[in-house]
Amino acid sequence: MEGQDVKALVKRWFEAAWNEDDAAVLEETTAPDFELHAAGPGPSPGLEGLKMLTGMWRSAFPEGRMEMEDMIAEDDKVVVRWTAAGEHRGPLFGSPPTGASVRWTGITIYRVADGRVCEGWGEQDSAGLMQQLVTATQPSSAS
Repeated sequence: MEGQDVKALVKRWFEAAWNEDDAAVLEETTAPDFELHAAGPGPSPGLEGLKMLTGMWRSAFPEGRMEMEDMIAEDDKVVVRWTAAGEHRGPLFGSPPTGASVRWTGITIYRVADGRVCEGWGEQDSAGLMQQLVTATQPSSAS
């Protein structure tokens, strides 16, 4: 695939995975052995692991959005700098819902093979996200 085609595929996959809950597009654009490499416990390999991860995201942030800020492609790799935002309405990593509006950023490098997203390496500001959730549960110090 050429640069623009790879970018279009990743954009379609990204929207289906994180913003649209579109299982049909995910099945069409995700390699059966998809693997996400990220800090901490990640999803099981494959499409089912990806669906579990995106389901957790939608459960924690039902109206949340992940926006692509930048996208750069070279050969079979696509780099996406993204921003996620939403109201914390469901459990997340053992943290009960706080109702807090949160925003955090990350960068993921995706690899494409045979017209499908097959691998990703991600880094995100998890500490910043968790700090926002902790802050939301602390009583105000205003007297």
